[in-house]
Amino acid sequence: MTTYIKRCSLCSNIFETADDILNKGNRIRICSFGNLWFNCSCDSTLFIPKGKFEWFSADKLMSGEAREIYKKHDLLEKIPKIHHNLDF
Repeated sequence: MTTYIKRCSLCSNIFETADDILNKGNRIRICSFGNLWFNCSCDSTLFIPKGKFEWFSADKLMSGEAREIYKKHDLLEKIPKIHHNLDF
């Protein structure tokens, strides 16, 4: 059985790694609950609940130099936010 992070229910595109979300996904954003939302190449919207994966921290995917710049400028605050009234 193959394990993966997320599978698009519309086009069946599989996101196997965190890098796949960055490379195959687009319009990455965070909601007010801290969940990660992104669009598949077919434009379907997918989300990953905060805390579901150990790697769910933007700076873990960066080089050392990029990580230092990220922390210095607090770029997480600049990722677009979406707001909703859903309970998770």
